[in-house]
Amino acid sequence: MDFVVVDTEGKPELSELAIVDSQGRLIYEGFSSDYHNKNTNLPNLKSLKTLLTEFLVLVQGKKIVCHYANHDIEILQSSFRRVGLVCPKLEFDCTWERAKSVWPGLESHSLEYLSKHFNLQVNNRYFIRDMAHAARYDAQFTYHLYRRLMIEQLKQQPNPFSGSRVDTPFQTHPDHFGEQCGFVRSGKQGAIAKSFYQ
Repeated sequence: MDFVVVDTEGKPELSELAIVDSQGRLIYEGFSSDYHNKNTNLPNLKSLKTLLTEFLVLVQGKKIVCHYANHDIEILQSSFRRVGLVCPKLEFDCTWERAKSVWPGLESHSLEYLSKHFNLQVNNRYFIRDMAHAARYDAQFTYHLYRRLMIEQLKQQPNPFSGSRVDTPFQTHPDHFGEQCGFVRSGKQGAIAKSFYQ
């Protein structure tokens, strides 16, 4: 199933939203003009209803990946209620939950800690705390964290080829072609004798 990485900011309703596609490209960034701390100089300033409508078009049929997905789900549900839209059933995957399962011994599973611990980079730059909690920034780091988690989980799965027999050039195989054409091996030296007239 295809996926998108989503990060939301705001409480209780959405103030900003960013979506990164499965190739790591930022495909959407929008800011709510309805949010109480609105800044009128922001690009992509839209009504909350427009943000949510555009969000639904972009995530339709895709798994939504978030870091600490419960927070994003609560913000989205609250925002849908506020504008009178029905919140459809969406499939979420949480990198925070996955990280706790894959790396249980780490002291934290915050996006900042994991990004620094694994030296994740966006545009050749490491995670900077002062830039965190911007939807675009967090979504891009969440994308790289999700890729790291998927690779780690693949490593933990059994290799389907580990138990299979591997042929070597030193194996002896029956000479089916020779048998069908009437050639047979005779003697200890393996000399080939013709058996056409027998």
